[in-house]
Amino acid sequence: QLKLPHNPHLSHELVEAILGSSTSTLDSVDFSRCGDRRWSSCLKPARTRRRAAAQQSAASASTSSPSSSAAAAVAAAAAAADEAVALQREALMGVPRILAAHLVLRGWRRLRVLHLPSAPRLVTCNLSECIFLEEVTLCAGRLRSLQASRCPRLRLLRLCECKELEQLVLTQCPLLSEVSSSGGCGALAEVVLFGCRSLGAASLRALLSGT
Repeated sequence: QLKLPHNPHLSHELVEAILGSSTSTLDSVDFSRCGDRRWSSCLKPARTRRRAAAQQSAASASTSSPSSSAAAAVAAAAAAADEAVALQREALMGVPRILAAHLVLRGWRRLRVLHLPSAPRLVTCNLSECIFLEEVTLCAGRLRSLQASRCPRLRLLRLCECKELEQLVLTQCPLLSEVSSSGGCGALAEVVLFGCRSLGAASLRALLSGT
């Protein structure tokens, strides 16, 4: 087992490396509430320095030649692009293959997209209270329980080959509009969708029918 809850210095890159290790023998992984605002402090100094340098260049260029102004504009655009890429990287977690059986990412504040295309040993997964989570793709043939409650921005949930899924809890996900289940979820015994007022009839019918 590996438990590192409430760790402000745990980055997405480290989580991906741990989960994606081909030699990992971890059965249970708990990274709950690790992606809060404090976690990104390691990125802030570099971004702040670049932004400050760009602003200083722009201020200097305002009193100098047109060529200097153009150079300052380019520097400012580059700094903005770097910051956008850094923020996007913070928001995306993708692991080609994980071997853990139990995964807890509850309360990751900056996680926007989770992509797990191959999780052959995963049995339980908890994504609840990821307040910026918008999209989840999960391919796990042995998955039995998935919890993603109180994810107010979650819009799309893709389940692939989750034929053994028995429990699906998605309470208070008001923007959730699509749940696709490629391969079917015929083993579902408990489905909790309280507060998922945007979920369409087609997705709901397909999910409940196991198709």
